[in-house]
Amino acid sequence: MKRLLRGGRRALADYVVRRLWQSLVAFGAAHDPFVHHAGEEQPPRQRPGGPPLAHPERLREDVPLSKEELRILREVWPAYYAEHRATDSR
Repeated sequence: MKRLLRGGRRALADYVVRRLWQSLVAFGAAHDPFVHHAGEEQPPRQRPGGPPLAHPERLREDVPLSKEELRILREVWPAYYAEHRATDSR
């Protein structure tokens, strides 16, 4: 009888300890600040902000903006592109 109780106690302890360990690992992975840096060894494929280098929407610096593009540019970034107001013939 003692042997049966000892085996049951051991199985229950293994079950509880395994579940407790898995819960603590999941909790630690959610709250550890370094877990998010584990997969970031490779640099990003492109710079943030803007289309990739070969994208057709990438602006060429040697081609001036059209009137419509200048108008949209001033609406979106009025303070940053203030120098374009002087070149625009309105």
